[in-house]
Amino acid sequence: MTHDDSGGIQDFEVTETGLVTYAAAKDPFFDGLNTSQLTIVGYSVTIDATDLSGSFSISGTGSFSAAAVHTVTTFPGTKEFNSTDVPLFNFELREEDRLLDYDTSPDGILSGRNTTDLVVRSEKGGT
Repeated sequence: MTHDDSGGIQDFEVTETGLVTYAAAKDPFFDGLNTSQLTIVGYSVTIDATDLSGSFSISGTGSFSAAAVHTVTTFPGTKEFNSTDVPLFNFELREEDRLLDYDTSPDGILSGRNTTDLVVRSEKGGT
């Protein structure tokens, strides 16, 4: 099974004998090599979009209420953040260090580069 670059499931197979195989490089987010059970581990990221109204979505992860801070478990890769309160933007969870990165264009509404905590502020001058 493979995925696009949105951070979904990446490259594992089940053999004819029912054993899970994947590249050893996937060990940080898969568990169960050469067993009959695959556990998907992922990385945790905290998203604080409480300055926004309504909800937001993160590609490959789900939709969330902006009324609370959320800790999500996801895979490395590029994610798309979508909300009616801010322009659509992408952020990346880097595989090599499990930290967040994003283009400098949304710096006015984002903080959290090189951490695991992304804060999204409203362009309307919220907190």
